[in-house]
Amino acid sequence: MYAQLYIYNPSTALDTRHKRNPRLNRNMLQTIENTMQQNNPFCELYQSMFEVLEASFGEDENFN
Repeated sequence: MYAQLYIYNPSTALDTRHKRNPRLNRNMLQTIENTMQQNNPFCELYQSMFEVLEASFGEDENFN
């Protein structure tokens, strides 16, 4: 689940991680996230699936 959250909605994931770990540097968390997005080959696959699901559910409030 965490892998999906990181990739599906990275800004929400960043907020969640920072709220759970307020002593961590938010900018460093953002740098780690950006690095993962750029270098992890699975990110593209998760993003594609998110786009397919998003298109299927449209404006449904319960999608997320």
